[in-house]
Amino acid sequence: MAIIVDGVEVTKEVAVNQAWADVLADRVVNVIYTNTTGKPIMVAVVQNGHVYSGASLYIDDIRIGFASSYGSATAGHSATSGVVPDGSEYHTTVSVVMWAELKLGV
Repeated sequence: MAIIVDGVEVTKEVAVNQAWADVLADRVVNVIYTNTTGKPIMVAVVQNGHVYSGASLYIDDIRIGFASSYGSATAGHSATSGVVPDGSEYHTTVSVVMWAELKLGV
């Protein structure tokens, strides 16, 4: 059965034939990446707990998430995530300690 949203058939699904991948070693803060997988992907980032620090997650220049740990120097880690449509750009603004993506080909 086809799903129609705003007159467009939606056939791409998140998590079908996809797996989580640790891509921290392949990602750099403030570098814009493009989802070219042909499907939506999910991106999850965790920022280190520092005083007054926070990592924003942007998709197509819209801040869709903010991981913050305001407080003492021993503040814990915090996370944010979002779904990146096929063809969309994404990046984070602060160095993170974890960056994972749910995508094809893992």
